[in-house]
Amino acid sequence: MSALLFVYGTLKRGGKLHHELAPEKAHFLGLAKIRGELFHLKGVSWPGAFPSESRSRIQGELYKLLKPAETLKRLDRVEATHEGLFTRKLVDVWAGSSKMRSWVYFCGREEMKSERIRTGNFRATTK
Repeated sequence: MSALLFVYGTLKRGGKLHHELAPEKAHFLGLAKIRGELFHLKGVSWPGAFPSESRSRIQGELYKLLKPAETLKRLDRVEATHEGLFTRKLVDVWAGSSKMRSWVYFCGREEMKSERIRTGNFRATTK
């Protein structure tokens, strides 16, 4: 099981769910990117990533999970994977010139797509 997690929304530093990645749970490795497209989601204040074969990239943060099985189980509940809101996938992630494999939560509901975030960078906020 990969111990890496890529986050792009409210789990990022400054986001309202960042506390789920407290220092005793995860170690910040740095900025990173994955292939995909990022969208605002209808009716909610957080974004959703969708896989894509295009050249589009999503900007985010990479974390090393200190207890991967435990942390991912908790995050699966937070991300409502049991309801199909998000699905956890193992993907390629680029951090600087390094490529590795990391977990990411993709949105599981195409019908929630609203406006595309063309920069691929969601600005997390605690508001």
